[in-house]
Amino acid sequence: MLYPLLWHTRIGHGLSRETRAALLLAGTFGNVLFMGYPTLTFLYGDIGGSYAAFSDVLASTPLVWTFGVWIATRLGHQGGQGQSLLRTLLSLPPTWGFVLGFAVNLSGIEVEPLIKAAKFMGQATIPIMLFTLGLSIPWGALKPTRPVLAAVAVKLLIAPLLVFVLARSMFGELRPAQTAAILEVAMPTMLMAASFADRFKLDVRAAALTASWTSLTFLITLPAWIAFLGR
Repeated sequence: MLYPLLWHTRIGHGLSRETRAALLLAGTFGNVLFMGYPTLTFLYGDIGGSYAAFSDVLASTPLVWTFGVWIATRLGHQGGQGQSLLRTLLSLPPTWGFVLGFAVNLSGIEVEPLIKAAKFMGQATIPIMLFTLGLSIPWGALKPTRPVLAAVAVKLLIAPLLVFVLARSMFGELRPAQTAAILEVAMPTMLMAASFADRFKLDVRAAALTASWTSLTFLITLPAWIAFLGR
């Protein structure tokens, strides 16, 4: 939904490829685990945590590191940064981390100690990401531009509304799984938006500004969505 707005309307007029791609990424991929897990666990109990985990592992993360990388390399730069998409994907640590974890899981090795060790090492992830976000937020110029507001509107309002309509048309009465899916789509921008933009040499400021405004606006839209869905 953001692509035609940023590439084919006056909203994206005059923006560089790096800025458009950063806004497209920030307005597309949400914080489905770190924000979604506590939210859905509070609303639905333990099963809510499962919804968030499946949404992240089976949908969001694979898409970020495939389709998201394609957006960053192909739409964000003329000529795709001079290298093939496959080579870029194969050079990313998350790709090999997933492959290694999948291989160990199938090998029959006792994975419980590895899971505990990984959880221990991963405890620093959220603080580091928040620290990076705090460093990249342009505190002296927080006024959002029209493209940023468009990304915020699509991320927090339009996309969840479309998923609501789709869920109602497919399932009729909405059960917890469907309302959880709608809430996951309504989550703010992924925490690593700024670091992702920096990794692929996109507009870090635009990504951070969008992440900031979706996080702030989320404080209003989340209660509104919960009330709308009858939770």
